[in-house]
Amino acid sequence: RSTPKPSSAASDVYKRQILGICRGHQILNASLNGDLYQDLPSEYKAYKAVVHRDPAERNYVYHPIELDASSELLRLYEDANFEVNSFHHQAVKVHGEGMKIVAHAPDGLNEASEWSKGLDDRWIIGVQWHPEKMYQKEPAHLNIMRDFLLHLRP
Repeated sequence: RSTPKPSSAASDVYKRQILGICRGHQILNASLNGDLYQDLPSEYKAYKAVVHRDPAERNYVYHPIELDASSELLRLYEDANFEVNSFHHQAVKVHGEGMKIVAHAPDGLNEASEWSKGLDDRWIIGVQWHPEKMYQKEPAHLNIMRDFLLHLRP
């Protein structure tokens, strides 16, 4: 009796392109054996205070981030420093296996990660902000979505 082979779709699942936004960034890293801060106000103590979530939980807040010089995100955004929207009380504490942290808020908190072998190997990026909510005011946020769509494979 022979063992059935997995379908090509099942064996391809680990080759898919991934863009994790906000909670998707957290789930992406956690699913790759990373770790999360479950509650920033009680678990993350930084030397510099940055508000990552409106205390009334009604609106986005905004804060600057800095991209690493070697990141693919820098290629996409063409600027290492810019403002992002924020509405989270959890964050990636330790990046997942195969990922690297490539952006930080002024308080040192991880704001983005990407596949450590580069996007040509696997197009995987996670960002803590919502580029789909910011592109009308800041068109550079379209670049990440455009690049993701260009790399999708059937």
